[in-house]
Amino acid sequence: MNYIIESQQESQRLEKQNALPQYSILEELKFLELDLNGKKILDAGCGTGTLTRTLAQNFHADISGCDASLERIQEAKILSKDSLSFFQADLTAMPLPENEYDVIIVRFVLEHTLSPHKIIHELTRILKPGGHLVVIDLDGLIFNLHHQDEQLGRQLDLLQKHLPIDLYIGRKLPRMLMEADLELSECHVQPMLFQGTELESEVENMRMRFFQCESMIKQIIGEDQFEIFTQSYTSEMRKAHAIFCNKFIVSGKKPGK
Repeated sequence: MNYIIESQQESQRLEKQNALPQYSILEELKFLELDLNGKKILDAGCGTGTLTRTLAQNFHADISGCDASLERIQEAKILSKDSLSFFQADLTAMPLPENEYDVIIVRFVLEHTLSPHKIIHELTRILKPGGHLVVIDLDGLIFNLHHQDEQLGRQLDLLQKHLPIDLYIGRKLPRMLMEADLELSECHVQPMLFQGTELESEVENMRMRFFQCESMIKQIIGEDQFEIFTQSYTSEMRKAHAIFCNKFIVSGKKPGK
């Protein structure tokens, strides 16, 4: 499985996450100097379709979403009341010809995948000449926490060394797009700061992230350490009173037009 999180609880987490102002889709789109009206747009790795629905509500465009999970696609159709087009597809092998879309947006997907470079190259293939691939992802997730817990530090060191995914992928996006022969058109870094009630919401969001990846974390730090790790981490988040993460918003243009 290319995408590491696959469960009903993950769809619930995503909907709650997108309700926080730090994860505002419209604020992210404001960074981009792209006219999305009249374009053919793909939400690649759409999950429950939050981005797809937001685009449809704010732009007059031909918008569709795809995801590797049939369960996510079914949920997206229900939430959009079947008013939008969704289809199941593996982002590393899209069942589409070349030059299909004017704009492809990949939001909070690559950090959860095992083959981010392959996904970027495949999405570039189905992008029209002159079209834009927009990638939005986090950088430093989990590992940005400042704490004074020695045991937690050892556990985080193990996770940083052995996790099969790249939680520092944000800073690597500009180079990854250029390696796919895209012309880097925009690169923005948006700090995400959580304090007060928003910090408590992010604590719950992080706790849900850990439980979605429970089996993978247990393999790295040990079966008997998972509960200790989760409790220690969320406790340190609260002690910090303010935590941060950087969000990268990067756009690359396909040559030829």
